[in-house]
Parts: sequence; C-alpha cells; structure tokens
Amino acid sequence: EANELVYRNYVQQGIFKSYQENIVNNRYLQSSYRHIIVGLHKNKIIATISLIEDSDNNGLPSDNFQPEEVSAVKKACRNLAEVSALAIDKEHAHSLLVIIYLVKYCLHYSVFYAGIDHFIYACIPKHAKFWVRNLGATTLGQESYCNYANRYAQLLAYNYADSHRFLKYKYRNKQNSLYNVMFVDQPPNFIYPRTNKMCQVCSVHSHDLAKAS
Repeated sequence: EANELVYRNYVQQGIFKSYQENIVNNRYLQSSYRHIIVGLHKNKIIATISLIEDSDNNGLPSDNFQPEEVSAVKKACRNLAEVSALAIDKEHAHSLLVIIYLVKYCLHYSVFYAGIDHFIYACIPKHAKFWVRNLGATTLGQESYCNYANRYAQLLAYNYADSHRFLKYKYRNKQNSLYNVMFVDQPPNFIYPRTNKMCQVCSVHSHDLAKAS
C-alpha cells in the first residue's frame, strides 16, 4: 500500500511511468535494506517515507547522481542512509504537520532503533530550501538533473546531532518551537518498535495528521 501511494504521487509528478519498472524492478525499493515508515489515518496510509541503508552490494540511489559528494559523505560517516520514496496523499499534501511528523519519526526511529544517524536526500530545489532553512540540512554539490528521480534535484546531507544543535540554537529563546516539536515533544500516537532491533516496517497512527490538513 505504501508503494501504491508512492507510485500514484510520482506518476502525477511525471517521475514514474510504469509500476513494473519503477516499483517492482526498483532494486532500492525492493531491497531488504529499505525501512518503510507510514502515517495512518483511519487505517489508511496517508503518508510514507523510506530510508535506504547504504550497503556494499546495493549502495544508494544517489551514488550515480553526485558520486564525488556521496563518496565523501560515506568516508566521513559509518551509518548512512538515503531518504527516499516520500509521498503524501493528495488530501493531505498541503499539511506541514504531516511532513514534520514524518521527518521527526524518521529521525528518531533511525537513530534509536536502526542505528542510522547520517542521511542524504535528493529533493527538488524548493524543498531543499525548507530542509536547509528549517531543519539544518546542508547542500552537497550543485543542483543538477537526477536520472533516478527523473528531474532536477539538490542533494542534501542531514544528521541528528547537527539538526539538534541547529534547532536548539535557532529557537533558544522560544518555548513552543520547531525544536520542541522535533526533539522534545513525544506524540502519543507514534508507535515505535518494542526493541532497538532493526524493523523494516514501522507506523505512525495519527489522527492529528488528518486534522492538520
């Protein structure tokens, strides 16, 4: 069901053309190194995001997009993953809270349950500005055409520790802030794995997500 949401969204954006080619035959989306996170409302998936763990036999989707930059990141950190397959149901597509909750869950799950603390993300340039300005991501290389995404993209680097420092300093004099949302508040409708072992499919049950749209 998460793949179906990804496919619908990406077809609408002109990124995907064939379910067989872009989903079934996609070695990253079918990889055992993929972690799928979903947001649910009334037992329906309304949002999803994936993490593709780096591995010797599979690599990352952006290996061929910005090879020098990705290689440098790999040399600098041990536990790296790429954010991929971000999709939100069209009824909730304009909800900022949906995106924030997905990123928050993804960040905390990755660090505390999957042992991943560094990320890269190839996104469209206007979304890159949001990640840099609001979440403390840094740009890698220049905006260029990404064959995997079938569009122009900007590669970003992002990690838990830097984001924590960035937001804590930016909102140091504010109580109700994005820092609190990302690192302090713990929504009761977040469902994490029972142990710190890697979990391939996790979920966020959130009535708040639907209310926010």
